[in-house]
Amino acid sequence: MAIFSLVAALAGFPLFIVLDPISLFNGFFAAFSEEISVAAILSLSGFPVLLFIHLFFPGIWCSRLCPLGGLLDELTVIRNLIPAKTQKNAVAKTGTDSRRRLFLASGAGLAAGLLMPPLFAPDEKDFFRPPGSVPSRLFNVLCLRCGSCIKSCPTNILHHRTDPGDVMAWMVPEIRFINGYCLEKCNLCSRVCSSGAITLFSPDAKSQLRIGIARVEAEKCLLLQNTECDHCKTACSYSAITIEGEYGNLHMKPVVHSGKCNGCSACAVICPVEAIEMHIV
Repeated sequence: MAIFSLVAALAGFPLFIVLDPISLFNGFFAAFSEEISVAAILSLSGFPVLLFIHLFFPGIWCSRLCPLGGLLDELTVIRNLIPAKTQKNAVAKTGTDSRRRLFLASGAGLAAGLLMPPLFAPDEKDFFRPPGSVPSRLFNVLCLRCGSCIKSCPTNILHHRTDPGDVMAWMVPEIRFINGYCLEKCNLCSRVCSSGAITLFSPDAKSQLRIGIARVEAEKCLLLQNTECDHCKTACSYSAITIEGEYGNLHMKPVVHSGKCNGCSACAVICPVEAIEMHIV
């Protein structure tokens, strides 16, 4: 399984993300924080299935199935090949079988890497990741699905991603701007992340960490309906929104300056007519 996972990953399908024991363990407990759904049930099932298998076949997961356990076993074999001459005969007796297993595992991993990605291709629609996150592909690999960032978020905008069309991002944290926004002076998610999926940043640097960008739907905006409103401008701590004239200053409208907007969604949350939407950049 270690060789199979390695070759599959090199060919484009990181199977280890799905079979990682830490992810399975964390996914079980993280699912208790979600509402009852198919996604939560699937996340809960991984760890009990392992326990059930172990009940009837003790040790089979760690010794035969787990890619991490297989990798450690291979490292042990390599270590044993180095020292004493007394081990040469034993190595010679098992060499043919090891080479055959290596060939079969590599071939199966290569086939999986070439054939599986189209079946697990992520949706074209991306998702909002926490500020300071590494690029999406690396983010999905590094994230332990532990839920620490989700628990630490003071505005409860971080949730486990449970999109069945994006298997590689299963249970990673995503931002959902429903009833809150990303606080200007908060860096708790970066402080509790132990894997490096969210890089540590200072609150002062947050204006440079792009989450997304705000866009105004003009037909909904109160200003273009001759109603006084500047909630979005007032809520923006980065001075990314100004009120400017249109059509010879007969109408005023909010303008989002992309160079200053970091996508915190404070403006979208406070807008009384939901005229502002957040978009991924």
